[in-house]
Amino acid sequence: MRKQNLNNAASGALFLFFLLVSAHFLVRGSSLVPAQQPLPLARVFVRIHGDVSDPGVYGFDHVPSLSQVLQCAGDIKGNTGGPALLEAEPLHAGCQVVLESENGRISLKVGKMTAYQRVTLGIPLSLNQEAAEGFTAVPGIGPATARAIVRERTRQGGFEKMDDVLSVRGIGPVMRKKIADYCTL
Repeated sequence: MRKQNLNNAASGALFLFFLLVSAHFLVRGSSLVPAQQPLPLARVFVRIHGDVSDPGVYGFDHVPSLSQVLQCAGDIKGNTGGPALLEAEPLHAGCQVVLESENGRISLKVGKMTAYQRVTLGIPLSLNQEAAEGFTAVPGIGPATARAIVRERTRQGGFEKMDDVLSVRGIGPVMRKKIADYCTL
C-alpha cells in the first residue's frame, strides 16, 4: 500500500511538471531557452602561434587584418615596445601566422595551416595547389589516390572544372561527390 502511494506521488509530481511546461509554452509561445540573436558564423579561420599570449585558431565573420588577429592572440611575448608591425595584406581562411620576438625585434611569417587543420575547419583544399600529402586529409583519399590527383593535375596543366577530377584513376562519380565539400578549384 505504501509503495502504491509513492508511485501515485511520483506520478502526480511528473504530471505537475508537464502541466507547468505546457503552461509555459501556452503563455510564452516559445521554447524554454530565451530567444537570442544568432551569432555570426565564423567563415574565416586564422591560426596564430609563436610568441603571443593566447595562441590558437580564431574565427571571424570577415577577412581579418593582422592587427585584428593580434588583438585576439593577446600580447606579444618579449616585445619591449619596438616598432609597430606593418599591416600585412588581409589574412584569408586557412592562414597561419607565426610571430617570433627576440631582443625587441619581431619577425612574422604568414603561411597556410596544415591540410588536416583546414579540412577540420571546413576550409576546402585547392585541387590545383594542394600537395599530395594534403589530399590525404580528405576522407576517402589515401596516399595512392592523392598522388594520382597530383599526377593528373600536372598532366592536364591544372583542373579547369571540378569534373576534371573524374579523369583521376580511383575517383568516380560517387567519390567525386564525396570530396566535393572538401575540395575547390
